[in-house]
Formats: sequence, C-alpha cells, structure tokens
Amino acid sequence: VAESHKVALSSITYIGCSLSIFCLAITLVTFAILS
Repeated sequence: VAESHKVALSSITYIGCSLSIFCLAITLVTFAILS
C-alpha cells in the first residue's frame, strides 16, 4: 500500500469512528431527554 493511501485510510477511519461516537452520544442524550 502506498504511503498516501495509508494516510487516506487512517484519516477515513478516524473520521468514521469520530462520527459514530458523535452520533451515539447524540442518540443517548436524546433518549435521556425524552425518557
């Protein structure tokens, strides 16, 4: 794998994980507020 591809993959992975955690947090907060 080329070095630039490694950087792109790690960036995408990092963004994806951050987005998942962010959405999970929003879901939990919304659930807490509504219940």
